[in-house]
Amino acid sequence: PVVRLVKREGLRLRFGVPPADARALRPGQRVTAQLDTIPAPITATVEQVAPTIDAPSRLVFVDAVLDAADRALQPGLAAHVSVP
Repeated sequence: PVVRLVKREGLRLRFGVPPADARALRPGQRVTAQLDTIPAPITATVEQVAPTIDAPSRLVFVDAVLDAADRALQPGLAAHVSVP
């Protein structure tokens, strides 16, 4: 899993990307999340890209707000994120 659903209010994703890929992500950019529990992909909008690399994982963490408010979404779900 590359993503974690952080909280139900305002439904947010937090995901890590390699530093080279993080350079291409900007606040306001759209990404697509595919969750195991929901058949259709869900879009999200990047809200913040961390300014530094997380030392233990060697990834840059990105926060995004999900556009859907589906009741099937629960904090802690795993997903895969792609940039359309």
